[in-house]
Amino acid sequence: MLETVQNFVSANAVAFSAGLLILAYIFIALEKIPKVTIALIGAVIAIVLNLVSQTKMVNGAINPHYFINFVDFNVIFLLVSMMIIVAITTRSGIFNWIANELLKFTKGHPVKVLFML
Repeated sequence: MLETVQNFVSANAVAFSAGLLILAYIFIALEKIPKVTIALIGAVIAIVLNLVSQTKMVNGAINPHYFINFVDFNVIFLLVSMMIIVAITTRSGIFNWIANELLKFTKGHPVKVLFML
């Protein structure tokens, strides 16, 4: 029974991946569950259903090097550093100050504000 399900999933991997992505977008749009939780659940489902790759197993065990190769640490460090900078600048109030100056400069006209942004 389990083998039949695995064969069905592997034969329709693209459809299952697309369905999982659409389902994740629906849950993200509903905002009932945190986005990180949805992403992690989606990743776990993709791994459990063998949607990630056909070569992730080595002698019946998960190959950790396979998954590590997909992580681009340059991107991770860039995102973390940007989040730190945004957190610091948000506390300083610079975004509120820029928004107020923008509204003063455009006198609150929506089209001018759009073009200034």
